[in-house]
Amino acid sequence: MIVQDDWHVRILGPGAAVLNSTALQPGDRILGYLPQRERHVGYPIDEFCHEQ
Repeated sequence: MIVQDDWHVRILGPGAAVLNSTALQPGDRILGYLPQRERHVGYPIDEFCHEQ
């Protein structure tokens, strides 16, 4: 998982705890979601998306 290291990026942890991406430490547990389609700012897109 790639997460932007910025103070305003929030991530859900176990028990729906809201975590700040800049405060994450190795070993922290976070929740993830694997969508079936690529997304841009939360909206599904139908175009091919390949980022490196």
